[in-house]
Amino acid sequence: MNISTANVMASGSTLTPAQRVSRAVNTINRDPELRAFATLVMFTNIELTNRISTAATDGRRTYISPAFIEAQLSDSDLVYVLMHEALHVGFNHLIAWWHLYLIDKRRANAACDLVINLILYDLTKKTRNITVPVWKSGPGTGQIIGLLDEQYRGMDTKQVFDLLGKQQQQQQQQQQQGQGQGQGQDQDQDQGGVPEDRKSTRLNSSHSQQSRMPSSA
Repeated sequence: MNISTANVMASGSTLTPAQRVSRAVNTINRDPELRAFATLVMFTNIELTNRISTAATDGRRTYISPAFIEAQLSDSDLVYVLMHEALHVGFNHLIAWWHLYLIDKRRANAACDLVINLILYDLTKKTRNITVPVWKSGPGTGQIIGLLDEQYRGMDTKQVFDLLGKQQQQQQQQQQQGQGQGQGQDQDQDQGGVPEDRKSTRLNSSHSQQSRMPSSA
């Protein structure tokens, strides 16, 4: 494992972000429930950089913000994040699903994330050394960092990608219907009346996307 730093200011904390990353990797190597992923994580080049706000991978190297580590991640959260990015590399997502990224980069990345995060979520039930990270501060305080939804369990990335596309189309149709109804309401108001049963509709997304780690960004 090679941990490098780029554009990173020195930290005044007891352990630097780089030291915490090294400790997290050691935890993965020691934990019987996580050890199967140790080689993958240890042979991933990890770069600490302020050029991104959370964590990401280009398919070869993992990038993670030291400010993100210090402000938002417990040690067990950091294990989750490192394994999340390593699994993108291990599953060869940016090559295996490149055709999906060409269609819709954001949706393809979400599909890959949803598959990976269910794997990691199951591991959180087996050991305390990995936890699903939540925002510790900021507008999303208390919300999960990333995408996690049981409705996609058992699906591969292509199946999730297709389902997300259908859900997106349904949401757009619902929004268009709502806009059309809103225009009708304006017309009725001009004519002096608004039917009680005419309401604008909005379809809530079936999965929460408060903030995902931009794994392929």
